[in-house]
Amino acid sequence: METDEARRIFKELSRKYAIEILLLIKRGRKTPKQLKKELGITEGTLYQVLNPLLDCGILDKDREVKVPPRSDYKLTKRGEIVLRLVELLLLTD
Repeated sequence: METDEARRIFKELSRKYAIEILLLIKRGRKTPKQLKKELGITEGTLYQVLNPLLDCGILDKDREVKVPPRSDYKLTKRGEIVLRLVELLLLTD
């Protein structure tokens, strides 16, 4: 991983709600509706955080073609590693 990519990941993790979103998704796949409800945020705010996390390869989005359409977010392998590092930082005094 290049240093620019690492900087980008840290930048996206510093967004408000980013770590909370990752911790919620760690417990299992989440839909945008579930994330909005659990965090108490607007759809616009949610997507301002989700889209960059997708672009960095931390999250992946599964789309189901049905009525109504459904999207679930899950951690990628990179996302699992990043979240483990974040959790270690949270444990350190």
